[in-house]
Amino acid sequence: MLTIFLDCQIFLINIGTSEMVVIRLRRLGAKKRPFYHVIVADKRFAASGRFIEQVGIYNPIAQGKEIRLRLDLESINAWIAKGAQPSDRVKRLLWEAEQGEEAVLKAKADKHEKAVAARKAAAEAKAKAEAKEKAKDKAEEKAASKIASSQYDKDARVRTGAYRIIGVAQTVTVGAGQTLEQISTRYLGSGMECYVEALNGKNTVKAGQKIEIPKLELKKKKK
Repeated sequence: MLTIFLDCQIFLINIGTSEMVVIRLRRLGAKKRPFYHVIVADKRFAASGRFIEQVGIYNPIAQGKEIRLRLDLESINAWIAKGAQPSDRVKRLLWEAEQGEEAVLKAKADKHEKAVAARKAAAEAKAKAEAKEKAKDKAEEKAASKIASSQYDKDARVRTGAYRIIGVAQTVTVGAGQTLEQISTRYLGSGMECYVEALNGKNTVKAGQKIEIPKLELKKKKK
């Protein structure tokens, strides 16, 4: 049985009951400027409550000559030998203390390189997938345009013309007194009414009707 005197109170710890003793961090410091004590404590008490012994300090934002990590390894190992359980964060700090600063810096650099490589690989995979999807959409659009174009080739003027219909560019409303030829000339140019007629299936229009203006593509000349 170990008797510890804290804040004028007698604190009894049964060393044989090892699962009750932990080695963990106790947060101090101001907001956004953390500073920790490494403590041995009864796990039944809060991290900010009573503790048995302070066995180190940890300052994650240390700069310059400030001490970042200092551990009483002899005392910590003695407590672990008695069955005390270090927290995961304390285990990492113990590893750092045992490995030395150079090994820690190398490990962090390796971790950073792996993270960068992983992000790069993910970005490349995403770009590749997007390019593949884009190519697929383009191929589907091209195939659809060929199908759409072929159905208008029944009109000899479209079939032998310089352009093919590949879709609908826009829809317009026929104004009072407008003819299909006038609408075609306005949106496509002179002599292009055959394409408007083929797309809409009519050669006469009335005021208020909706007329689709075709989207055209110049046919490639056969070699």
